[in-house]
Amino acid sequence: MGYITYEMKGIMSDDGTVVTCQESGEGSPLLIVHGISSVHHNWQFVANRLMNDFKVYVMDRRGRCQSGDHPEYSIEKEFADVAAILNSFDDPVYVLGHSFGGLCTLGASLLVSNIRELILYEPAIAFDPKGLAICDIMEFLLKSNQPEAALKLFMKQIVSMSDEEIEFAKNQPEWKERLVAAQTIPREIRALIHYKYSAESFSSIRIPTTLFVGENSSEILRNMASRVQATIPGSKTVELPGQGHIAMLTAPDMLAEQVLKTFQNSEL
Repeated sequence: MGYITYEMKGIMSDDGTVVTCQESGEGSPLLIVHGISSVHHNWQFVANRLMNDFKVYVMDRRGRCQSGDHPEYSIEKEFADVAAILNSFDDPVYVLGHSFGGLCTLGASLLVSNIRELILYEPAIAFDPKGLAICDIMEFLLKSNQPEAALKLFMKQIVSMSDEEIEFAKNQPEWKERLVAAQTIPREIRALIHYKYSAESFSSIRIPTTLFVGENSSEILRNMASRVQATIPGSKTVELPGQGHIAMLTAPDMLAEQVLKTFQNSEL
């Protein structure tokens, strides 16, 4: 299925930065928050399959596509961005956060009161400080006008994607947009290294929450999902068979079906 032209919704965050969402479909609102190296187009195929059941909003986090940016960066600004979008809705919102976007979603959940249900797909809540060396190499590659080398390094060394998954991602139409957005990766990694996940803070969440994990994902990603699942009372974990960290690209039909199944007991 190819891309369809949709409306774009812009919301001003606390620091004056305008963040945008692609808007499509009809029904209860569902916000999708992407990960570190992504743009909204990475979720296009999943959104196409959900738009008959939800009004889907796929966010572009700050610094990519039509979203604005700010000279000062912090992970708290990312939390505020997601919260600003959520606060723009009159109705309760279903939310799906992936990887770093899962952490942004968790942070926003402490700032708003209108999240109806959560799916967190392998939320990235920590980063090994040893990865600073990789971050330094990425910054060198970006300054040397080698964004593809930097992006592939991130995918291979940090996300633990296989060569086949990287090649698959490279052949997707949004690859060029991801190369442009690659300049945001080092700052987000550095912010994640210094972030301290507080189980005590998130144990207060009373939102129905499901953790998605890929059957073939790295132990690091699976362990972080397990840690979040253990933190949030009443949360559960669903394994995505045969998938890794990018099921939105490798198995969008299956992922969309699992999203619908997860929310099926809620009134759409």
